[in-house]
Amino acid sequence: PVTWVATVTYDYKNPAKKAGDQWLNPRGFGIKAYTMTQEVGVSNGK
Repeated sequence: PVTWVATVTYDYKNPAKKAGDQWLNPRGFGIKAYTMTQEVGVSNGK
């Protein structure tokens, strides 16, 4: 199996103001950027 590490940058801006939109993203969570790196030399417990 392949193991990956994700680094995520996020913020909370512009929470939903319309009642119909609040179920989707009520606190305004947003991903600004992300990177994924494959782990090398991980044994996964074996």
